[in-house]
Amino acid sequence: MSFLGRKIESRLERRNWEDQQRPMFRGSNIHYELDGREKGIASGGIGVIHTMARRIGLVKQIDKRLHLLKRHIPYHESDHVLNLAYI
Repeated sequence: MSFLGRKIESRLERRNWEDQQRPMFRGSNIHYELDGREKGIASGGIGVIHTMARRIGLVKQIDKRLHLLKRHIPYHESDHVLNLAYI
């Protein structure tokens, strides 16, 4: 099997996730550098928005009040809701 074939096979492999205690969207390693230029990338502010959502308690409130999933394998309700909101 070729390298590409093995790569595709490994991506299609079924994963046995454990029930997650925390949401998968963590945003714990976000750093920004400013250098005086006014150019950036369009998705550069997503980290700031997610940090704000965590700090104001939005992530916890979504998980507390919205009950759609029986098990969090691997995602929580907030992961799904915020994924759609960040688009």
